[in-house]
Amino acid sequence: MSRVIAGKFGFEGRRINVNAICPGPFRSRMMRATLEAVGEDALSGGVGRIGDPEDMAGITLLLASKGGEYIMGDCIVVDGGATILPHRLNAKL
Repeated sequence: MSRVIAGKFGFEGRRINVNAICPGPFRSRMMRATLEAVGEDALSGGVGRIGDPEDMAGITLLLASKGGEYIMGDCIVVDGGATILPHRLNAKL
């Protein structure tokens, strides 16, 4: 979806950068019930902790800064490595 929107707004004379941030587990109202039911340890991802607001702020600042000027139509996963965890486990077997 971000690539389709980026194609529409990024190249038709508007030059609006469109990207998506795909968060992993962070403390939020949406995650409250899951954190209470499963526990933080089960959702801590590859770095052994739940995401902090500073983790999300960092990628947001990057995309809003000069550093994010050349990033277009991307989906940036901010999950502490949780999406690669199964691959790490398989590599150890």
